[in-house]
Amino acid sequence: MKTDGQGDVTDTKVVWRLRTHVGKYASPILVDGLIYTAADESFVTCIEAATGQVVWSERIGGKYAASPIYADGRLYFFSQEGTTTVLKPGRTLEVLATNTL
Repeated sequence: MKTDGQGDVTDTKVVWRLRTHVGKYASPILVDGLIYTAADESFVTCIEAATGQVVWSERIGGKYAASPIYADGRLYFFSQEGTTTVLKPGRTLEVLATNTL
């Protein structure tokens, strides 16, 4: 196997993979060593960046295509239906607010 970046390097440096509740459109976001991803079928998943271990995965309602935003210590998830769900980053799901536009 080549490790110098030439040829097919698809699987040479993969540390972990996530195959369930992965968003097709929204980009994941990294905050304090945890990755948050919103799937188009209403799941938000929190993953340890270093290990790929799922910390939690919960339905928050809605379908997601917009990438989440982190600002002022909060995570903002914008559904296609016009609902913004505000989460506190961390190892447990804590919904701070839900706002409808």
